[in-house]
Amino acid sequence: MPYTTPPSTASNDTRRDSTSFRLTFAQIKRWISELDDSLRLPDDDQQTQLRTWELFVQICEHPSARAGLAATHVRKIARMLMYHADTLPGIEEKLEYMDEQTKSAGWPSLELYIRNAHIPRSRGTMTKDAAIRFLDDMRANGLDPNGDTFSLLMDALGSRGDGDAAGHIMQLAHHAGMPITGDMFQHILLGFARGGRPDDALQWFREMERHGAEATARHYSTVMSAFAKAWRRDDLLLIYKEMTERGVRPTIVTFNIMLGLHCSLGDMDAATSVFALIDQEGLEPQVDTYNTLITALVRLKRQEDAVAAFEKMQESGIQPSKHTYAIMIHSCGQAGMMINAMRYYRALLASGLKINHYHYTVLMAAFAAAKDMETSVAVFKDMMEARYAPTARNFNVLISGWMRQGDVKKAEAVLDKMKVAGVEPTRTTWRRMIRGYLAAGQLDEALAGFAKLRQMPDGPTIGVYVHLINACWDKELQKVGLGLLDDFQITIGAAELMPYAILERIAVSYLKANELTVGMQWVGKLRLAGHQPRSYLHGQMIRAAAHSPTPQLAFELYEAMVAQPLVPTTYVFNHLLTACRARPDLVEQVLADMTSKEAKLDHYTYGILIRLRSKANRFPDAWSLWIDYIGRANTAPEEPPFSARQMQACTVVRVHPAPAYAILMSCAFHGKSDEFTTVLETMREFGLEVNTQAAARAMQMASMHPYWIRAKIGTALGLNIDTEEVAT
Repeated sequence: MPYTTPPSTASNDTRRDSTSFRLTFAQIKRWISELDDSLRLPDDDQQTQLRTWELFVQICEHPSARAGLAATHVRKIARMLMYHADTLPGIEEKLEYMDEQTKSAGWPSLELYIRNAHIPRSRGTMTKDAAIRFLDDMRANGLDPNGDTFSLLMDALGSRGDGDAAGHIMQLAHHAGMPITGDMFQHILLGFARGGRPDDALQWFREMERHGAEATARHYSTVMSAFAKAWRRDDLLLIYKEMTERGVRPTIVTFNIMLGLHCSLGDMDAATSVFALIDQEGLEPQVDTYNTLITALVRLKRQEDAVAAFEKMQESGIQPSKHTYAIMIHSCGQAGMMINAMRYYRALLASGLKINHYHYTVLMAAFAAAKDMETSVAVFKDMMEARYAPTARNFNVLISGWMRQGDVKKAEAVLDKMKVAGVEPTRTTWRRMIRGYLAAGQLDEALAGFAKLRQMPDGPTIGVYVHLINACWDKELQKVGLGLLDDFQITIGAAELMPYAILERIAVSYLKANELTVGMQWVGKLRLAGHQPRSYLHGQMIRAAAHSPTPQLAFELYEAMVAQPLVPTTYVFNHLLTACRARPDLVEQVLADMTSKEAKLDHYTYGILIRLRSKANRFPDAWSLWIDYIGRANTAPEEPPFSARQMQACTVVRVHPAPAYAILMSCAFHGKSDEFTTVLETMREFGLEVNTQAAARAMQMASMHPYWIRAKIGTALGLNIDTEEVAT
């Protein structure tokens, strides 16, 4: 029978009637169950608060029922009174009644409960020193901390990932005469698990066992979560094996942790086997279980399997959560299945699940990432109709989406609407505008956006500088780029290493322009900044040296590259062969190194070798190389000597101009008119034509030979040359 009037204001007859009412155990259990249900509801609604209070009063009116209340019940009621003291009607009477029950039932004073209730509110900022100050402050005010005080402090510290601090508070509890329980150890285990220290978590677990506290599934699961976070699957499975061998029954949380690690490692066979274990234990998968599985399948781009898991989830009677729908929408977006993505979105709206601002934002981002901007904008409008004011993040999602599609005008229109709505552009806004402008080749607009970003605290990132400086070099605006480099040093600070990407970009630009000296100076700056040249930069240095007046420098740079150590590519060896124009005696050594490094000969390798043999007056060797090249060009694309990329190009033109022109000029230079004609026929067979400039060069090289050779070469080229012209 409910009590809607607090006993402190009720008549004495009412009290006599209530206390004389004989309760059964089932009645007491039902009342406490109703109170539990009410306490689980969000207490921001006054109707819920009043209903909870009525149930509490109903139980307290009967000493036998009141004895069934746990400390957590009383603590939650005290918290409710404290948090809503300004709005609850009759708060003074309620506090008076609470105080009366505290004395009658022998509960700790209400003040102690209220003090303890402050601890969860400070969970996000709790530290070891703050916890010690809290205890000292309680004692200074005449309050002795109880077991709840120490437990709540340990819970706050453990939740923040500070297992050491939680362990220290447990020692203080022990010195204060408090019994050390398994729940206290749980807070320590959680602290080390969240702090990424699995070995310490296991050590404290063993300490708990030595202390005599019973290890529960919760303790085991927490230690397993610590190893899962560190991706140490073997250790996790050993803990699970120990758990089952000791007869501790796993919970669904245990299996969710195991499933999460398998999914993180991409081992979907092992992940699927977890569902069999869940079934063996007589448990039911939760929505989190399926969400973990579906997320992993989406990450692996296994769209059909993700859909199958979603459908199985529904068939099992499990209601998908907002997160589930967001995963499926993202999955469909990745696969370009925007009709299905929209179907899941509409299903979410019809599900009755309450969507808040965060979920609208996540959905907008999912559609924008899938380049479905129309639906992303539709979600934005739905959010507005639901009376959620857009934030900078919502506008940034739209700006990023339009820029990703290359629609600068629409991105600028969103920026204008953002300002009209009174939402200030953020650092993210300008960073995305800059990236979009650069992708569209609009450097001036990007620099104007950079000026805006530059005015914000921590505005430009290293990436912004890298992309802007790269764009400046592409537009041959080196002075602007160097100005940005100076600004980078001012903005980021001298303590920050100069980004490798910037220094490499500048060095390479000079090396490609064959300004070897300046390029090497920038390589020196790169080394002073603490970087080592990578393969690409080494290749550019060797290329520039090979084409410089000092080609022998290419071999010194090669030695430095190998010593670093880096594996030279065919590109590097080709330019070493080019450098052999100054050291023809090193050709065979370069080829031997090429073989030992398993670098394949490509089109350019053959072209360079043909020129080198020709200049060394070794035409037969040059011709043999050409015959070998033609033979290999007719092989299957996956066979050597060509790389996959080069052979892909060869499926259209299987003979490359580089070796073809090299052997053609060699034939002209050595007066081999028959071979010249054969090469021309082969080139035309493969779709290659000799341009006017190459034809003129071939005739120039043949000028030292008798007129009939020049005439034959000219005729092969299609030139109308008679004897008199050739003689002249």
